[in-house]
Amino acid sequence: MKKDNIPDVTGFPLDRAIQLLEKQGTSYYVKKALPYRPPGKVNKDKNEERQSPAYRVIRQTKGIEGVVELVIALEIAAI
Repeated sequence: MKKDNIPDVTGFPLDRAIQLLEKQGTSYYVKKALPYRPPGKVNKDKNEERQSPAYRVIRQTKGIEGVVELVIALEIAAI
């Protein structure tokens, strides 16, 4: 049985947030927020050798039928 008590995972690393929501039986979907880049600028990531990007939840909202929307962003964004 699905509980109505949805944990607040704002500020959590994405993997931990997903773990908590799934433990609670909460449906969710994830949207990526992209950093602002001025027109004509190309981002040259100095950390190209980084194995997997680390995402963090920056906003959480409850949508239709109790599905939670998680907006995520890279923890370190080079502009």
